Amino acid sequence: MGAVRKGTKDRAAKPWFVYMLLCSNGGLYTGIATDVEKRLRVHNAGKGSAYVRAHRPATLLAFVASENRSAASVLEHEVKALSRARKLALAKTWGSRKVEVRRKKDEIPDSTTG
Repeated sequence: MGAVRKGTKDRAAKPWFVYMLLCSNGGLYTGIATDVEKRLRVHNAGKGSAYVRAHRPATLLAFVASENRSAASVLEHEVKALSRARKLALAKTWGSRKVEVRRKKDEIPDSTTG
């Protein structure tokens, strides 16, 4: 029998997702994760990508399951190359759940002040 690499079974058991976030500045962010809701919390905690960190809070716009990490990465790359209009159209065909993780009230900038 061949050797099984440590952790292979765990990685194979988890589905991979490609997700789109709507950031506070109206921008879209695309990424991959095995747990989309957890990844959104990480982004909104300021520990994810630099783009989302600068434009928090982000809201989950849509996500879709992928066969594996490799396929998710390929789809992520393809989505990132699309125009905003095409990304939004594609998001309408994907699944979504309303998930929004806000920062603590004192960390959210007040838009009424100059």
